[in-house]
Amino acid sequence: MIPQCGGDLLGYFVPHEGTNNTAFGLISFNSLADYERYRAKLRQSELGAANFQFAKTNKFIIAEKRTFLQAVASTYKQEPEGEQHVSCNI
Repeated sequence: MIPQCGGDLLGYFVPHEGTNNTAFGLISFNSLADYERYRAKLRQSELGAANFQFAKTNKFIIAEKRTFLQAVASTYKQEPEGEQHVSCNI
């Protein structure tokens, strides 16, 4: 539903260790105007309304906070130079 409404879903991130009541959903937009159009489409979407009602009924969302971030272009999706990529849990 996110791509259909105009967002680029980067992913959902849920707790692995530590605080277990905070999760993140990262969605990318080219501009604030694109984000506003996405929100309008989402409000009009039957699937969006059903998804919100499901989350509300099951108490998945306790609080919703929005933060607008900007990627640092020189670091975004870049592999370290001269090193092989290794995944690690921090």
